[in-house]
Amino acid sequence: MTGVELDRRLRIDPDSDIPLWVQLRTQLEYIIATGELEPGVKLPAVRALAQRLGVAVDTVRQAYDGLAQAGFAETRHGVGTQVTLPARSAVPGNDPWDLRQTAKVDAALLELLADGVTPTVAGRATQQRLTMLRLGLRVSFIGVRASAERYAATLSARLPDGPGAIKALDIEEFRRAGVKDVTHVISLVFHVREVEERLAEQPVRVLPLTSELDAEVFGRIRRLGDGDRIVLVARPATRHSYEALIQERHPGIPPMEFVADDDDDALRRALPDAGAVLHTSAATPLVRRAAPRAELIELRHAPSERSLDQVLNTLRTDGDLMLRLQRSTLQ
Repeated sequence: MTGVELDRRLRIDPDSDIPLWVQLRTQLEYIIATGELEPGVKLPAVRALAQRLGVAVDTVRQAYDGLAQAGFAETRHGVGTQVTLPARSAVPGNDPWDLRQTAKVDAALLELLADGVTPTVAGRATQQRLTMLRLGLRVSFIGVRASAERYAATLSARLPDGPGAIKALDIEEFRRAGVKDVTHVISLVFHVREVEERLAEQPVRVLPLTSELDAEVFGRIRRLGDGDRIVLVARPATRHSYEALIQERHPGIPPMEFVADDDDDALRRALPDAGAVLHTSAATPLVRRAAPRAELIELRHAPSERSLDQVLNTLRTDGDLMLRLQRSTLQ
């Protein structure tokens, strides 16, 4: 490689957060490690290269010093800086082939950062992809047990050629023990923030799924009589969302009483005389015992088709990527 060709290969971005000397050193390491500059080749003089790149002399000198410390160059008085290759012992556990791969990773990372990809995204995305290479696609749906099983089955049925069965994981079990050996987690939007926070240190991709009340639920609510005493049993955090949604679809519905689905004593007091109980999946066992004569309407959700398609497309895309990654390791 001639001096002119080397100049064309080197790119310095003055607006990058990466120090200029690090940009220069990393690019030179890559060029040397891949064999484009062979041992013994003389690198451009410090002042000449600084002038051609439009950087300070100290920037080039610092980059050359970094090359020398890593074993990629040697500077001798009266001779200048010449290319070398690190001895196998210079970097424990590495040989020149390993160094070549490392240099490629460095160059790719520099390019990503220069294109505006944040270090956090670059790190987590790379880790998650390497986990896919090791494990294949491992997908779990996290939610209340009954609904998690239903959603996991729905998603699995729509991915006949995809990652296989999607496992259901109860949200309470997830809170106690977390989740291991997965690459993707799907969760309804009202659990997503908690799931993301608990998985912040793991290379797992979290996919939010939006849902809506099943059409059958609204049909049963519509048939309730004006004289029915209606009790809404849900989590306090979702109370107003349910009330607004039901009243929007059925403005004439009688006023609903509210009981938190985790308040056992209040449920036992309020439900025996109820005419109808609208309840979440989590409260189903207790509601059945406490309101044997009431009409029980489980607030069953169904995934919105648009959100479902987005999740399925992501899994298909990542599944294709996994296959390409696996094929690449065999070449």
